[in-house]
Amino acid sequence: MAEFLDALSAPTLLVNQDRQVICANQQAQRLLGKELHEITGRLGGEVFACEHAELPGGCGQTVHCRTCAIRNAVMHTAATGEPCKRVPAYRDLGQLSDEKTVRFYVSTEKDGEVVLVRIEEVSPAK
Repeated sequence: MAEFLDALSAPTLLVNQDRQVICANQQAQRLLGKELHEITGRLGGEVFACEHAELPGGCGQTVHCRTCAIRNAVMHTAATGEPCKRVPAYRDLGQLSDEKTVRFYVSTEKDGEVVLVRIEEVSPAK
């Protein structure tokens, strides 16, 4: 699986039906500043260092999670099989750039029981 993901040009994560990241390509690891063992088995909010993932209940269980573009795209694709294309996402991801907030797009597609999550066009927010 890792070889397949590494052949993709965009940073890509593979998420299972429990919303846990089960694999990430080299590009995603570099972008997130994490090694594979720090990503696998984690929920998206933990991987992306979402400040709300640290709240009681954790990733996916807070009031803030209802508006999370990444979570909503993954959950929609997992439930319906319909891909999401270039969904705007806006996160406080200081580790991705020198800026505190960055803008990027997320695309998802289902393959069997897993969802591929591509991160595209990361840039500092204006």
